[in-house]
Amino acid sequence: MRPNQLGFYYAALALTNVTRGACIVAQAWSAAMTGAGLAAVGQIFVVSHAVIILCGPFVGVMIDRYSRRHLAIIGQLLIGCATLIPWLWVSAGWPLSLWALMFVAAGASLGYVVMSGALDAIQQAVGERKDQPRISAMAGSIRQGFMIAGSGIAGLGIHYFSPAAAYLFCSLFCVIAAGLIYFLPDARVNAARRGTVFTEVIVGLRELNAMPAVLRIGLLTAIGFSVGQLSNVLLPNFVKDELGGDSRLFGIVDALWSVGGVLSPLLLARFIGLHRLSNVEYWSAILLGLVTALVWSVERPASLMIAYFFLGCLFSITKVVCDGRVLEICAGEVVGRVRTHIQSLISVVGLFIYLSPSILPIRTASASYLLWGSLVALCAIALFWTDTKARAREGGLQSERTG
Repeated sequence: MRPNQLGFYYAALALTNVTRGACIVAQAWSAAMTGAGLAAVGQIFVVSHAVIILCGPFVGVMIDRYSRRHLAIIGQLLIGCATLIPWLWVSAGWPLSLWALMFVAAGASLGYVVMSGALDAIQQAVGERKDQPRISAMAGSIRQGFMIAGSGIAGLGIHYFSPAAAYLFCSLFCVIAAGLIYFLPDARVNAARRGTVFTEVIVGLRELNAMPAVLRIGLLTAIGFSVGQLSNVLLPNFVKDELGGDSRLFGIVDALWSVGGVLSPLLLARFIGLHRLSNVEYWSAILLGLVTALVWSVERPASLMIAYFFLGCLFSITKVVCDGRVLEICAGEVVGRVRTHIQSLISVVGLFIYLSPSILPIRTASASYLLWGSLVALCAIALFWTDTKARAREGGLQSERTG
């Protein structure tokens, strides 16, 4: 392991997630203030996910072709430029429109997929392969903790100044983060180019299909992420309509998810250092689905708080262990494409979830928790069973060869 580079990596990761947390809050509040109704917030997130789906595979090819450090800096500066637009727009005397916010969301989302994919690839260069699960656990805690900090900074900026000021803070943090990324290794892969960008996108999909273990982890990551995406849609209505709560209760419940998300990777990093945890990603995903389904029966605010604390813990464990497994298994020359394909898969699920209130006939938030939580648990069980069968088959083949 390279301690100095790892320290710069963690610092850059912290600042990039301060920016991300602040940007999400600024986007949601700005969209709500446009007068376009509650659907405006959902439309902003739909635009973000659509950009990831359309551009993610091609960004993965760039990450596997060019300097990952330079791409991470470019992605960070792209986010900085996109988030500077609202401040310039308001300074010119124009009101923020929904179309302008969609343009900002698209630019920031494109920058994020470039930056995050490149940073994931750089993580392989700052730590040994055997250390990737532990590094991912620590990185997961840093992501969650500093996203909370970014949300708080944006909230203060909006309260004391304006939403445009929150965007300006995002832009400034992006510049500082880009400076930190400059000190990270280049992590360029010296592999021969195999064809056009479209050809290499297909190659990346074939590589993913040729690694069933990584494909299963990618699917598990997507269904785990779906619980967080579902919560973004359902929690406000569940608190207001079914518990009769107010914004204070919503804020406390949402914060407890984040507290669980920060604490669990720290504990996980400690256990990974002491023991080799087997199948923890599958067990955490199964429990994540079951706890989500149990929210259906919640009738008291205290019960919802407890449930969301554990949801944050289980969500974070599922994500960081899956991230570590991917970086541990994938070769350096294809990790960019594999990671961005997984991001695209997550965004496909996210699009369905954000559009589901207008598509599915389910009318209550509690019924949606029950339905989606049950689906998550069943899918995780199916993936666990498939993984167990595949490992048993591989073990049998190895025994035949040695015998």
